[in-house]
Amino acid sequence: MSLIGDIQMAAADDSVCLSAVLRKCQILAARLKYSPFGEWVARESNGYPAGTELPEYRVMNGVPSRATFVGITHQLSNYPVPANIIPDRELQSLMQKVTMRDGVAEYEAMLEASKGHPDAAIKHPWPSGMAQQILRMQGMQCIEAWQELPMSAVAGILSQVRNRLLAFTLEIEEANPELGEHAATAHEKETVAATYQTVILGGTQTIVHGGTVEQHIAIEQGDLASLVIALRDLGVPQADVSSLTRAIEGDKLEGNTARTRTEAWLARAGKKVAEGAWQLTVASAPELMKAAVKSYLGLP
Repeated sequence: MSLIGDIQMAAADDSVCLSAVLRKCQILAARLKYSPFGEWVARESNGYPAGTELPEYRVMNGVPSRATFVGITHQLSNYPVPANIIPDRELQSLMQKVTMRDGVAEYEAMLEASKGHPDAAIKHPWPSGMAQQILRMQGMQCIEAWQELPMSAVAGILSQVRNRLLAFTLEIEEANPELGEHAATAHEKETVAATYQTVILGGTQTIVHGGTVEQHIAIEQGDLASLVIALRDLGVPQADVSSLTRAIEGDKLEGNTARTRTEAWLARAGKKVAEGAWQLTVASAPELMKAAVKSYLGLP
């Protein structure tokens, strides 16, 4: 099996740890001789140093905070902090954001440790002294405040990396199945660079609300790689994503403007969602899925 094929098999198999997939990608990066991809693989493996720009999927917005308040006669523990209790709008936005800089191995270990603990979350303490200065609740003093990020957000990061790797290798393999088996030519590097910009750097915005994770997905018309990434991120099984791509290609080959194959896939998808056959990642996934397909097709 080729190196690209090996990476695809590993990336599509959730039982293979992502850190192992990234080690294979280090070999691919060396053979492609495209340094931005190599740097991305290295940072996903080892973490993003302070001051380096993060991909959008590693920036969590809308992260809720909780706090402990103490008064003369009573105490409130683990109390949800309303965003509007923070007087400054810019500070409100800042305190609802969490950046995730650790390497994927650390996040994989966190997810493994959280199994059997449905309420597990990552806690980011507020800066020292800020909570005491800003937060007041019915005459009580805040002694501690923290941002609380659900583990589903951590799983989402790993899913984003895995899906981007899968889509990236599928795209460059389509251009040339021999890529990765030898040093890339100048023309092949151009193909790799264009695919990297579209697939690896193309982003979705992650928003956390009340312990759940939502995604706002932007798909351009005809951008199949982004559609594949989006559907995989939403929890659509790889076999069903592949079925959709075949349906789209079938409609194209037949000049089928009614898109009967694609519409039939959407109908089957709706049935599977209703029956609970798919373990989708967010509550709004069915609507996002339909919107992504329509955006790809250029439909309103």
